[in-house]
Amino acid sequence: MNLTRLILLVLLWSAPLSSVAASVIGPDFTALSTQVLPTTVQIEVERGPIIAAGLQQLARDRLIPSPRTDRGGVKTSSGSGVIFDAKGLVITNHHVINGATHIRVTLYDQRQYTAEVVASDPRTDLAVLAVNGEGPFSAAPFNTNGSVEVGQWVVAVGHPFNFPFTVTAGIVSALGRRGLARNEVQDYIQTDVAVNPGSSGGPLFNIRGEVVGINTAIFSPDKENMASAGISFAIPAPMAHRVATRLARGESIAFAGIGVRTQDADATRDEPRQGARVTQVIAGSPAERAGMRRGDVIYAIDGLPVASSKDFKGMVEARDIKETLRITIGRG
Repeated sequence: MNLTRLILLVLLWSAPLSSVAASVIGPDFTALSTQVLPTTVQIEVERGPIIAAGLQQLARDRLIPSPRTDRGGVKTSSGSGVIFDAKGLVITNHHVINGATHIRVTLYDQRQYTAEVVASDPRTDLAVLAVNGEGPFSAAPFNTNGSVEVGQWVVAVGHPFNFPFTVTAGIVSALGRRGLARNEVQDYIQTDVAVNPGSSGGPLFNIRGEVVGINTAIFSPDKENMASAGISFAIPAPMAHRVATRLARGESIAFAGIGVRTQDADATRDEPRQGARVTQVIAGSPAERAGMRRGDVIYAIDGLPVASSKDFKGMVEARDIKETLRITIGRG
């Protein structure tokens, strides 16, 4: 019996080391981070001593950092952005720079420049800044074909709580989130990427290093401390790039429509789907030319379900003007 035990011990100790070699768990984002970090910027904003009540409410709703006040009454806050044009044009959120009297941007290599607001659009919560420096700057490519799917890996770069150039990763949790605020065009990408105050306006990248969204809001049950709850929202890249390009050109921002008014259509026993019921078709509109009628119920746009009148409005306004939509309706 003692001899048997001795032989077993010898066999165990002589097992080859390769049989217990460690394997890599999860994706590696080191190459991606090296690629995208130089295209991002940290934004520091100074405002006067008086902030309008509407902006204060926006700060609370958006969970952006409470402005800090120095002895001179100047309030400062921070945000994020991404360079989309090598001349030094930066996309960020409107709420990051609204009311700014002085803006400074810091690049990943620690170069600092002042910046000016070219234009902004509150309804989409987007703004364009021009960096006051000699280019060219490293610009990020945008995925403008809208090829984002639930479950895919995404990476965010931001400056949460003033921790500069923070990289976080997660997956796309849902698409087409709406109803986060009033009077805004919304078609948000929801992710579980860690996004916190200070990351507003920062980019959301896919694994190819393309911008697929602009981080704009988070959900947190703890509004006092504004901690991440693993639910963040980003403006899709097609809309962000389209609006930013027009703002940079000095063009006004118009929103798409098909020429109908709608109301919610609740599910019934005979029709379990919810939708948007057409209450008016405007003469000469694209909807009239397509043959839509009062009483039609809209159930989907390009295969994506429409659950309410708000859904329908948000999905149409997020599209580009002159874009073709395939609308599924119920009649009679």
